Amino acid sequence: MTTMRSRQRGVSTVFWTVSMAGVLGLGTLAWDMNNLFVATAELQSAVDAGALEGAANLYWNPDDPASSGTVIRRIETAAAARAAVRDNLARGSAPDSVTVEIGHWRFDPAGGGRFTADLTGTIIPPDLSGKVLDGSGGADDLNDPASGEINAVRVTASRQTTPVQALVGGFLGFSDYDAARSAVAYVGYAGALAPDEAEMPIALCEEALTDADGTFSDCSIAQLIPSTTDTGMWTSFEQPCSGAASAKELRDIIDNGNGPDNCLGGYEGPQIHFGADMSTNEGMANSVWKDLRDCWEKRTDRTVPWQMKAPVINCSDGPASCKTVVGTVGISIMWILANSPDIEDDSPTQMTDPTGNNNDWVAPNVTTIEGLEECADLGYPNADENAEEYGRCRWDSFVTHFGLIGEDGSLATLENDGFRQKRMYLFPQCTQQRPSGTSGVRNFGVRARVPVLVN
Repeated sequence: MTTMRSRQRGVSTVFWTVSMAGVLGLGTLAWDMNNLFVATAELQSAVDAGALEGAANLYWNPDDPASSGTVIRRIETAAAARAAVRDNLARGSAPDSVTVEIGHWRFDPAGGGRFTADLTGTIIPPDLSGKVLDGSGGADDLNDPASGEINAVRVTASRQTTPVQALVGGFLGFSDYDAARSAVAYVGYAGALAPDEAEMPIALCEEALTDADGTFSDCSIAQLIPSTTDTGMWTSFEQPCSGAASAKELRDIIDNGNGPDNCLGGYEGPQIHFGADMSTNEGMANSVWKDLRDCWEKRTDRTVPWQMKAPVINCSDGPASCKTVVGTVGISIMWILANSPDIEDDSPTQMTDPTGNNNDWVAPNVTTIEGLEECADLGYPNADENAEEYGRCRWDSFVTHFGLIGEDGSLATLENDGFRQKRMYLFPQCTQQRPSGTSGVRNFGVRARVPVLVN
């Protein structure tokens, strides 16, 4: 005879069995979900890598840097993106479908953005000056696909023929899981200088370097601080700016903290971001100037231009210890004068052409008729008899040969108040540089080298 207690035990056993089956089923399904989660996360990593690698090849041609930034490299971009995806396999299986698209990324004001594929565009705007990203629309708004701007790569990868296997999914009606992920990498405009791009603690003023249309092309400035008009300043590269750069900070950048005899130069801090304030110093800082000049002599032997990159700052607000970084240029330092220069000893004797066009300069040889005539034409007929006059001849010949400009915009000859103490004379042409820092979303006139993921 079945008792009530035995019937209850039987029902409990059934419920326990069903409950345990449910718990085991849910646990196994959770394992499936975890397996799918890990697989898709690794697939996402693969497409992230593919988008970044593809975008890094979108403009930049390592075999022909001169052409970089003018042509969309579609074949190279697609190949680089696919290779990066293959090198980042998801759960040990290669995705069976990889799609690489090139196009435009539009940033939305509320956040996020939208990718628009472009199947035909091959040329990008050669001149970014005057272009905006303000949502105004049209050809000058780089945030509008209608501008023709190509700035992004989208990579999509999926696993369908080799899906993620299910352990318990078959009991619920399916035996495996498809997985698909995509990523968009954006190449904007140079948003930062890499640390190794800033060699010496010098920043040049935008107002002294730009033409009427605001581009860095013909830099007609040949002197640095101090000046009646701002042309440049010392900088410690510190961001965010906390005040004026100290002399110790500046000297440490010149010699890496190892003393002026080492004169290695080089900033070793974080990236220098465009659009952000940077610590500057408008004072002369005599000890820093001496270290810089000593370094220049050691590095160049006073016979070759000292070529380096320098950040460009906005100096429109006058004297201030914090200035906004707006770009970077390449400069050629032709001569640096001491605190109390002597015309006989501190005038140059020879200099290599900074343009590489074999237009080297050698001081007039006053033991020859040609040398005497050149000095006489410059206003120094007794250069062969008077050492000071010969120094004056050398200086005027030097600045005339290279077209070095003084503070008043004319040739920096002695007649025009050239050869002034604590002055840095630059070759009067500078070139806008392509920084290798990360992309930014503000146009400073130069494309970035390093893309960023935007979704």
